[in-house]
Amino acid sequence: MKLQLDCLLFLKMIKGGFSNLSKKVEKVNRLNVFPVPDGDTGTNMKLTLKSGIDEIEKQDNCSDFKNLLSSFCKGLLMGARGNSGVILSQLFSGFSKYVASTKKIDAIFFAKSFSAGVDIAYKAVVKPVEGTLLTVARKASEYGLKEAFFSNDLKIFTFLILLFIIIVIQMKNLNFFKFYILNL
Repeated sequence: MKLQLDCLLFLKMIKGGFSNLSKKVEKVNRLNVFPVPDGDTGTNMKLTLKSGIDEIEKQDNCSDFKNLLSSFCKGLLMGARGNSGVILSQLFSGFSKYVASTKKIDAIFFAKSFSAGVDIAYKAVVKPVEGTLLTVARKASEYGLKEAFFSNDLKIFTFLILLFIIIVIQMKNLNFFKFYILNL
């Protein structure tokens, strides 16, 4: 049986992502080197996600993707911290516009939705710089689109995307990171 994503499972994924980021926030902070090495990317993303989750919980409207994502994106945008928070809010904004009219999502639809989010995030940044969160999102999106057509099973697709992102984030040397990401 192929796994499809519904509204409640998506909310669980958002909260799980927040929980995992919260545990790794200092590690993500150490990856932060652009535009200045201020070491706050993980913290900003965590606070931004928390604002989105808080907005969902205030509204208590998880009846469908449109309501859930509308609340989540409002919270993300209003609570966005730093460049990474704004980019994260825009990734979900683009994703939500693509997803708003559906009830369940399979791997192909998820990949296309994520790609729409990447497009919106790139447009939101005046001068996008490669080797940043935008690049990781774009490369994960490109990889995801290929893999989704390989297996439309959302469980397999999600595993492959997470594995790809973990490998990318493990790159400690920024020059290698830029080379690796830009040459995939």
